[in-house]
Amino acid sequence: MSNFFKYTVFSVIGISIINIVSTLMEVSLINNSLNGRHSEVLFSSLANANDERVLTISILYMAIILVSYFVVARWFFIISKFNHSKNIEGLKFSPGSSVWWFFVPIASLFMPYKAIKESYQASFNENNWKSISIPSFFKIWWASFILGNIAGQIVSRMPDNSLGLVQASNYINIISDILVVISAYCLFKIFNVINQNQSDNFNI
Repeated sequence: MSNFFKYTVFSVIGISIINIVSTLMEVSLINNSLNGRHSEVLFSSLANANDERVLTISILYMAIILVSYFVVARWFFIISKFNHSKNIEGLKFSPGSSVWWFFVPIASLFMPYKAIKESYQASFNENNWKSISIPSFFKIWWASFILGNIAGQIVSRMPDNSLGLVQASNYINIISDILVVISAYCLFKIFNVINQNQSDNFNI
């Protein structure tokens, strides 16, 4: 599970960076067209090649993101189940609820964060675990995750009936991918610290 989780997170970061580069290439193509640097025939040819590249990357991107959702959800379940198996008192989130809160409207904006916060604090195996402070990268992870998803939703709903709108969509898409990279990196740090805590504090 450990290595597969890491490979999945690195794949998300990698495909997001590739998507950023691809989007920047499209931005450059459109800018050149708007500034009259490409003839209509040349632009049409380059646009077709661009669309093929974007489609290929989009399919790969979606596949990796879908796999990452499953892997991350499974990890949420496993670390919560581990804490419960150690009979830690005061746990509010069951292994199942640590996952299905992601799918509850409105509550999905804050409950998954509370679930991972609880798993982190409980991983110290201390009587006063609820008072343990949370590292800043937990908040950065959740904020970038939420904002990245919002930006992605905006892009998916934007019309593309003009080059200007496509360009605006591209810029938002770049912001979304940057947020995904930040979120994935912070989640990787969260994964490491919780796993290390459970290993050290429960002698496994």
